[in-house]
Amino acid sequence: MKKAKNKCLSASDVLNIVKASVVEVQVPEWGACVRCRVPDHKTVFQLRTASANNEEFQAALFKACLVDFTAEQVAELEAGHGIKYFQLFNAVMQSADLFGVALAPDKIKN
Repeated sequence: MKKAKNKCLSASDVLNIVKASVVEVQVPEWGACVRCRVPDHKTVFQLRTASANNEEFQAALFKACLVDFTAEQVAELEAGHGIKYFQLFNAVMQSADLFGVALAPDKIKN
């Protein structure tokens, strides 16, 4: 059986894959979306090392992904309706568009 040849990515391909873009994350229960972006690697690393456990890390990462919120608004969000907060939290943390990296054939040159 012949092995499939791996595609070789150019520097431009890699930069396009890791580019932090703003995406609209659907919150199904709200029938609406929020704008989010995964923070850069330094921020993610700092959040991870500052967190005592995975739950703290996920909560910090969630807040860091919200694009249109100030620190005061995030505090207000946390003090609001708990179920609605978790609807938003779950939508953001489960968003394939936000956290998944799709290697579409049109992004890979070979």
